[in-house]
Amino acid sequence: MDSRFWWQIFLAFAMAPAGARSQSTDAIGFLSIDCGLEPGSSYVDPLTNISYVSDVGFIDTGVNRNISVAYMVDVRARRYLTLRAFPNGTRNCYTIRSSAVARGSKYLLRAWFFYGNYDGLSGQPQSFHLHLGVNYWDRVNVTTAESSYRTEIIAVATAGYSV
Repeated sequence: MDSRFWWQIFLAFAMAPAGARSQSTDAIGFLSIDCGLEPGSSYVDPLTNISYVSDVGFIDTGVNRNISVAYMVDVRARRYLTLRAFPNGTRNCYTIRSSAVARGSKYLLRAWFFYGNYDGLSGQPQSFHLHLGVNYWDRVNVTTAESSYRTEIIAVATAGYSV
């Protein structure tokens, strides 16, 4: 796989440790990140009532993009309208620095990917690997501009974070 085509289409984390709370999580302990959302922006999805924040505080590589106007009509969820693409580098990492991350705790991580022809290449297959730390998680393969991909994992935090 050619590293120039490792594109991150969309990512959201759902972090739900028992009893953990932090300023960056919502009232029930979830952190949902909308990749590509304007820096400093946040919103509540009216269908799911899930609060989303921009990914700017979690990564310092990549570029924000909008999906093609042709695909905006069919998109029901706001989280699919923007994305973060990674045209450079072989690894681009998100870092969660939250007092809600406790060593040894289990976390549910979910990621959604949608291409939406953001680059005008009309559905050139997008394929890349996801890793959690050094461990392989999944291979994302979005084959058409209108297809999406979802993956999830339950992970144990190997380190905590304190403020």
